[in-house]
Amino acid sequence: LLYLLNPVEADTHFQEVQAIDANSPDAVYLRASIDPDPQRRKELLKRVVAQDGKHGKALDALAWIHYQLKEFSEMRRVAKRLVPAKPNEAVSYFTLGTAEALLNEFDAAIEDLMYAIQLDKDYAPAHYNLGRVRMARGEIQLASSDFQRCISLATGGRWGKTAHQANVMAAVCKRVQGDFAGTYEDFKKLAHEEPVYRIYVVLAKNDGGDPEAARAELREAAQNLPKDPWGESLVRLLAGELDLNDACQRAKDEG
Repeated sequence: LLYLLNPVEADTHFQEVQAIDANSPDAVYLRASIDPDPQRRKELLKRVVAQDGKHGKALDALAWIHYQLKEFSEMRRVAKRLVPAKPNEAVSYFTLGTAEALLNEFDAAIEDLMYAIQLDKDYAPAHYNLGRVRMARGEIQLASSDFQRCISLATGGRWGKTAHQANVMAAVCKRVQGDFAGTYEDFKKLAHEEPVYRIYVVLAKNDGGDPEAARAELREAAQNLPKDPWGESLVRLLAGELDLNDACQRAKDEG
């Protein structure tokens, strides 16, 4: 963070640490923290934890490098070392629970994510990931509550991206529960930010038994989705799923 905010000061600090001992765990960790290449960063962090098995910052960073590289078993292995290194911090159990969820170990994931929340009830990402796990298990009502809690904690704060994701998943929960009016309203709002969500707006109207409104929304989607092969393929997909090929052609004819 210091490097991003003040590169000159960070470089000075880095040189000071290097002058003390270029191979010390803290010096190597600092090098890893400013290395843009994930593979090199992983190798540097592995050096740190080999020297100091309780270096909490390095263990945490290494776990999330494994996440970035989709090495989820390795992420879990490192997270299991992180927990005893930082046993009283919510992020330790959040990291472990996230790794377990990615490996479909849902019972363990729920236990660790709930413990993260017990340590810090306002830790929004833990509420979000708990909702994702519960949704995967078919516990839609509980998942919806988790997403709503995440939204209330994260909106307008440092977890803004997480709040956005929680809004999406909360709307998906409503669709699964058959609340098509609520699904429509939620995705209509989201579509103002990202046009791709117009596909759910169309589906919500069709699911709610209003094919004419679905056709109207499809025409609007055709106008607002990106004018590229990806956007056109979404329109074709919707038209095919809703049996709206004629409406799709009209939407194209209208530009």
